[in-house]
Amino acid sequence: MSESPSADPTALFNEGLAHHQRGDAARAEEIYRQVLALHPMHFDALHLLGVIAMQNRNFDRAVELIGMAIAVEPNNPLYADAYSNRGMAFRALGKNTEAVASYTQAIKLRPDHAAAYFNRANAYRDLNRGADALADIERAAKLSPENADTAYNRGLSLAAMEHPSEAMNAFRDARRLQPNLPYVDGLFLFEKLNLCDWLGFAGEVTAISERTVRGERASPPYPTLAFLDDPALLRKTAEIWTNDKFPANPAREGTLSHPAHDRIRIGYFSEAFRRHPTSHQILPVLETHDRRKFEIFAFSYGSRVDVDDEMRPRIVDAVEHFVDIAGNTDAEVVALSRRSEIDIAVDLTGHTGTARTGIFAQRAAPVQVNAIGYPGTMGAGYMDYILGDATVIPEAARSHYREKVIYMPGCYHTAPLERVASQRSFTRKAIGLPPDGIVFCSLGASNTIHPAMFASWMRILKAVPGSTLMLRYVNISTATNLRDAAASHGVAPDTLVFASPGEGTTYAAQFRAADLYLDTAPHNAGLTSTDALAAGLPVLTRTTPAFVGRMTASQLLALSLPALIVETADAYEERAIALAQSPERLKALKAMLSLNSKSGSLFDARRYTAALEDAYGRIYGRHKAGLAPEHIFL
Repeated sequence: MSESPSADPTALFNEGLAHHQRGDAARAEEIYRQVLALHPMHFDALHLLGVIAMQNRNFDRAVELIGMAIAVEPNNPLYADAYSNRGMAFRALGKNTEAVASYTQAIKLRPDHAAAYFNRANAYRDLNRGADALADIERAAKLSPENADTAYNRGLSLAAMEHPSEAMNAFRDARRLQPNLPYVDGLFLFEKLNLCDWLGFAGEVTAISERTVRGERASPPYPTLAFLDDPALLRKTAEIWTNDKFPANPAREGTLSHPAHDRIRIGYFSEAFRRHPTSHQILPVLETHDRRKFEIFAFSYGSRVDVDDEMRPRIVDAVEHFVDIAGNTDAEVVALSRRSEIDIAVDLTGHTGTARTGIFAQRAAPVQVNAIGYPGTMGAGYMDYILGDATVIPEAARSHYREKVIYMPGCYHTAPLERVASQRSFTRKAIGLPPDGIVFCSLGASNTIHPAMFASWMRILKAVPGSTLMLRYVNISTATNLRDAAASHGVAPDTLVFASPGEGTTYAAQFRAADLYLDTAPHNAGLTSTDALAAGLPVLTRTTPAFVGRMTASQLLALSLPALIVETADAYEERAIALAQSPERLKALKAMLSLNSKSGSLFDARRYTAALEDAYGRIYGRHKAGLAPEHIFL
């Protein structure tokens, strides 16, 4: 093969393309560069060099090269693929607005470009533009009706918009079109759980567990918290996900250290610096940090804030530096964090749907902590610590967490009592409850209700004549499924009362109208159980092995209420029935809860923050001494 100026660029390009199609990208890249030496404005060589850069995760270079290709003839309909590919590179950089613009140009040049609609939907979803995302996915589905990826992304968009029935059907279509499509099984089961559609539940859990053991991509980590209770499997799921989606960047993972500052610099990273459960837990910490010892940064990548959101202004006022990073790429955020010389980066999001794990994969700070937002391991070597306590992560379970554990002295989190502090009274009738009889309640997410858990509730209701179970209203399909399930257990469907989810006084009133909260397992109610306790409602919980199944027990121990913690399903039912049949015992528990709420550690933000600051000092000290992360006991 000649490389002289007289060589034919077209023949040379075709040779490179043949190597590319055989998977030899390195040789193809060499030949494409030879083509450019002969023909510097060769569109296809520039475009495919950009594609190779994207395959090598060099997204900045991909944007540059594909942009050069597009500049050859910007309005040529044949170049629509280049605009779509550049959009993919922009999205990989976190530049979703630019990605949308590039996809839009691809669609303008070729209105039947299914991939551009499909990819633009992903960018819209990242921008929290759910309706636009769904509209694009529907267009892509019409243009390419038998495409598994389109069905998968249609499911993601519908799930983000909280349309569980339609999302479940979309994920079912994706599985039909491509069996063992990565991650779809867990997403499908999660939407079934949102609907309390339990047909085939046990078999689905078994299949996902077996695939995970084999190292297959059966589910993202977050959905598995709802249906797996084996911490070893949960770690495996998280490791598969992070290795696939957010592998450590060796170029950024080297030793990182900043000069010692007068105060330790803490960077909290979250999408949820707004009205959100995570903010209710972190705000008391932000407002009580000791500013003589700590300099506090909040890095916010959330693009959705309601105009009447009362939380955002409080968070902005509570920190010294509020930094909006919603429009920045992961690499730009890492560079900003390093320029700010953040000593400890705290991820408040974990593996939830709004995660920016790529920031931590590139090492935003010398020490990185997984805290509060995600009750489980990140499964990533670049996360140094996880915030926990002796209840949620007992000694025997440490091996199931990739991080070292910071053992808080009370509960792993704190919360404000005033979140449900209203004393406004509501009649039972106003909430839709009968005037008499014991009222049990469980106001957590419907995806935490398993068939075995529901069967326990039905046995409890049958053992306590005249009792009612108040549940959170999600949608008509879920309510119908639950009432049908009650009937199948021989319980009158109207024994279930559905309360509309809400904030403030109505939310508090729902708890105060009840006599006993029945927690869920293996996924506990989380902040909802904290709210119930804050409202003075005793919570009965059953522990399971994973962090997510021990959260309520941690809260109860912080309030010195171990009598409300059991370890088996039989004990759970027996305790619930015994309490319901003993009004005096329930009254005594409520009095003890009221007293301990004021003296216990769960609602004592100052005590909690002081312990957390002690932990920050210790892990920072280990880093400055050149010591590897180790478990911290406070």
